[in-house]
Amino acid sequence: MNKRWTFTTLALIIIFAALALFMMFPRVKLAKGQPASITFSEGEETRTLSVSGEAADRLRKIVGGHALYSNKPACGFSESFSFSIGERTFYIAQDDCAVLQDAKTKRYVRISEEDRQWIDALFQQCREPEN
Repeated sequence: MNKRWTFTTLALIIIFAALALFMMFPRVKLAKGQPASITFSEGEETRTLSVSGEAADRLRKIVGGHALYSNKPACGFSESFSFSIGERTFYIAQDDCAVLQDAKTKRYVRISEEDRQWIDALFQQCREPEN
């Protein structure tokens, strides 16, 4: 009986510790169907373009539900290289870091290298002049 009680108590402590740790880090919450856009600067000109369809869905998937953390990475962030989903704006690291900064909370989201490369390709595609 004593071993069972010890095991149950230990299991409960581990579960509560895991829940407390999970709740320490807020998550990115996005409502479905919010419009998406990207913003970038070229010289003195700043352009904001709407993003729709699969590209908008992928942007939502990249950040939606991810934990926001507060320790500042050694990356530079700027409004001139960002995307927005609804009222939420995410600054993209100016170097090749796979990190985004949430403009609202000033916290950070880690993304995969693959997602970072996809974001870079999306911005490159939008920068190319239309024929």
